[in-house]
Amino acid sequence: ASNWTAARIAAANAYATQCGKKGFAFSELSFSLKDHVTAGWGEAELALEMDATEFAAYRANGLPVIGYSAQAYGFFFKPLTPDVSPKNRLLYDALHEIARKNGLSVHEALFGFYHGCGISETPLITGSTPERIREAMSGAKTVLPAEDVRTLLRHNKDDVNGRLEFNMGKHGDTATLHITNVRLEEI
Repeated sequence: ASNWTAARIAAANAYATQCGKKGFAFSELSFSLKDHVTAGWGEAELALEMDATEFAAYRANGLPVIGYSAQAYGFFFKPLTPDVSPKNRLLYDALHEIARKNGLSVHEALFGFYHGCGISETPLITGSTPERIREAMSGAKTVLPAEDVRTLLRHNKDDVNGRLEFNMGKHGDTATLHITNVRLEEI
């Protein structure tokens, strides 16, 4: 299934089973460490991006994912531009630090995230030259340590572990927060 939610695939697979048919064997959607990699593509329904809900569902159901936009159009491999969002700047810096700390190339660290995140995932890659493809393939067997994967998930678009973190010490930084399912109790 391409660009279907995990819930829609589960419903389709349940129906297929009821009818004695084979269900979907994998899902294809945008799975990038970068936030909003498909922004500017047009209609939102044309591209489904992995979010916290989808991430949790794929971790739970084990359905393999073929993730397009895995390299985020080279975002992690070029110098940052001034218009980069604060969240993507954090992800960029964290990935580069993890690569440095582990003695990996940025490609190895990025694919190490995909292979270590708990989802059966095959990143789709592209390259403008054979050398770029070889460079991207260098990370094909890398798996990041769980601590590094958690670090990247904490900085990603939706914190799949449900934590709220904000660095109060850096003046001028801002963040948009969406808080739901909150109960206020007087103590």
